[in-house]
Amino acid sequence: METRSQGPPGDARSTLLCAVAVAAPALLIYLPTLGYGFSNFDDPTYVADNPWIHALTWSNVRHWWTADYFGNYAPLTLASYALDHALWGQQPFGYHLTNVLLHAASSGLLVAALRLGGASLPTALFGAIVFATHPAQVESVAWVAQRKTLLAGFFLLLSYLAYVRAISSTPPSRGGLEITWGLFLAALVSKVTVVIFPAVLILYDLGFRRGESPRRLILEKVPFVILAAAGAWVGYRAQVDFQVTTQGWLGGTPVLHAATMAELLARYARILLLPTGLSALYDPPDARSLVEPWAVAGCALAALGAWGAWFAWRRDRRALPWMGFFWLGFLPVSQIVPYTVHMADRYLYVPMMGVAAVTGAGGVALLGRMRGRASRAAGAAAIGIALLCLSLLTLARERVWHDPFSLWSDTIRRPPVHWVSWYNHGKTMDEQGSPWEAIASYEQALALNPESVLSLTNLGHDYALVGELDRAESALRRAIALPRAVPEDRARAAILLGELLLARGRPAGAIPPLEHALAWQPRSVPARLLLARSLHALGRDTEARLRLDQALDLALRLGNPDSLRTQILEARKALSAPPAPPNPR
Repeated sequence: METRSQGPPGDARSTLLCAVAVAAPALLIYLPTLGYGFSNFDDPTYVADNPWIHALTWSNVRHWWTADYFGNYAPLTLASYALDHALWGQQPFGYHLTNVLLHAASSGLLVAALRLGGASLPTALFGAIVFATHPAQVESVAWVAQRKTLLAGFFLLLSYLAYVRAISSTPPSRGGLEITWGLFLAALVSKVTVVIFPAVLILYDLGFRRGESPRRLILEKVPFVILAAAGAWVGYRAQVDFQVTTQGWLGGTPVLHAATMAELLARYARILLLPTGLSALYDPPDARSLVEPWAVAGCALAALGAWGAWFAWRRDRRALPWMGFFWLGFLPVSQIVPYTVHMADRYLYVPMMGVAAVTGAGGVALLGRMRGRASRAAGAAAIGIALLCLSLLTLARERVWHDPFSLWSDTIRRPPVHWVSWYNHGKTMDEQGSPWEAIASYEQALALNPESVLSLTNLGHDYALVGELDRAESALRRAIALPRAVPEDRARAAILLGELLLARGRPAGAIPPLEHALAWQPRSVPARLLLARSLHALGRDTEARLRLDQALDLALRLGNPDSLRTQILEARKALSAPPAPPNPR
């Protein structure tokens, strides 16, 4: 079988040593995160409160692959959490360790990918270190809930390497291409934003496979396109079902929607060039005009990117796939399909691969143009200082993710503040036993988003906690009246309202919200228990006993805590006692 060379001359040992030289600082720089806990930002949803990862059973495996979770279709991500849980239980150390190892491995794989794409060792080394140490990567590595981003990046690079190896022989290795399909599928079922990969491969072919049969090149891409299309559809449906997509044009018109996308590009470029002032949640406003500074800057960057692609086409087409990693990697997170989180550092993980390649090539090219030993030494020192500054900024950014208090205290100091930042700050204050501080934060969240059922529900809970019962009732009634809220969230507000009204001696008033709660969340054991208590208080013991029997049966089938089953049994005993006269109010 005839083979053709891919990449520069040199042995595999030098590439391996270079990869280790990049992975080692990636490990070292993120070692502090191994001592961090879980954040209260999605981490409980994926780990502590996720029943589908608490046992490696066939029923759980089947659920990973047949249902979406928390707005994502990511069965491989859930599988990785399940493995962590089997090894570490609820200890955060192991989950953080997996994240760090994945990022270090991807950093090393990027070296190999750059080398196979024709990069010199210095270019691959410099570029991959930028990828490994850039502060924008902290969110993906230090946040346990971003395992999906790390897995997708890891398998995307493996798939790219497998593709390059498969087509390095003439004709391309069929088995090698099948391995590439499998690795791409693994990336897709980790996070769907890697759907851009088939287009990256087309750019690779334009750069490295000129003169080959167009028909064969197209047929090779068909399986990739089918996988990408299926992944995009499943991922989109998961986000629609979870209500994380938004309707309509950003800014209100197609033109302003495009301007908003341009603004986001410029803001991301600012983060890449000057990675300070980072935030766990950004809230950039939609564009109101095409001539806003951020929109103009974004359009200029897009024009520069188009010129760069034309220049690469004319001078060195080997740069095309890496330009594709950036520009195509940016496309799924550019709000071309609008969704609720407009901007986030984690969205740069795949585009950063392209940035690293261009940065490495540019830095080494500039260094090569310098004349004289002293100039080159000064240039190398400047590159070293730049990498040191990136590492120090990354270490500083890591500390923000140490615990929920430091995270949200930092985030609410980064204007414009997203309402979710105030909401999470309020949750943190609740966890620290400071209800009045939590109330102030929830009020700030509601000032930014009056239709936040989560903020209203927690506000009602805390007002009840401090004895402001009328305010608590008002907040909870507002929460359950929101028509566009997620049913499970409205159910929680309704249960709290029913509990409050029952405690205030108004069992008749508690029944309607509890019945609403069961309509929104039919498997709610607490709602049935409270409904039974309300019915008992009204002397309707036959109905109360039926509700308690249903609650006990559900609690046993769902594996609810023993304390909840004890409450149900105690309520059944209370049915033999005469009910207290209902409050006529």
